[in-house]
Amino acid sequence: MGGALAVLAGLLEGKGVASVEETSNVLGIYAVITGETAPDEGLILACWAGILRDAAQEKTKKERGAEKMGVGSGSAAVLVVEDEPLVRTMAADILMDAGYRVFEACEAADALAILDGRDDIGAVFTDIEMPGMTGLALAAAVRDRWPSMPVLVTSGRVRPGAGELPNGAAYIAKPYMPGELVATLGKMLPPPDSGD
Repeated sequence: MGGALAVLAGLLEGKGVASVEETSNVLGIYAVITGETAPDEGLILACWAGILRDAAQEKTKKERGAEKMGVGSGSAAVLVVEDEPLVRTMAADILMDAGYRVFEACEAADALAILDGRDDIGAVFTDIEMPGMTGLALAAAVRDRWPSMPVLVTSGRVRPGAGELPNGAAYIAKPYMPGELVATLGKMLPPPDSGD
């Protein structure tokens, strides 16, 4: 994590860094530290950490999520749209642990392509700040094309103002607790099947 500490030191010493991101992988623990400075806003730091899993462990986790739902159970899936891989994986894991089927996209264009190709997605959970089309623009596009689909947006830095969210969309601030995410989506979707 020495590189991350160097980045933090540089930011805190006021070296004029406008935006920086540092990743580190030490002993299987993956950390992402982002820092951004802006006039009159000060320093914004975010840190995400998790344990890296090998492909076999990841497959087992995803299969377990599918088994909980039961193939062909008819329950709606959640599309998680997040450009930060670690954050996207964490959200997907939370929702799979709660019994939802999950699809993932790293940007809005991919999310729209997935939505175009599937009819079993029941809600979209999207970050606001992403390269290209923002999560707010994605939420508006989803509302225009799939008016009854619930959309939940999230951000650690941007809080939508009045009128910025499409009708029926909701907002949850990062960092969110797993129970908070599941409860908020639970109000928007029918509960997942128990698989019994």
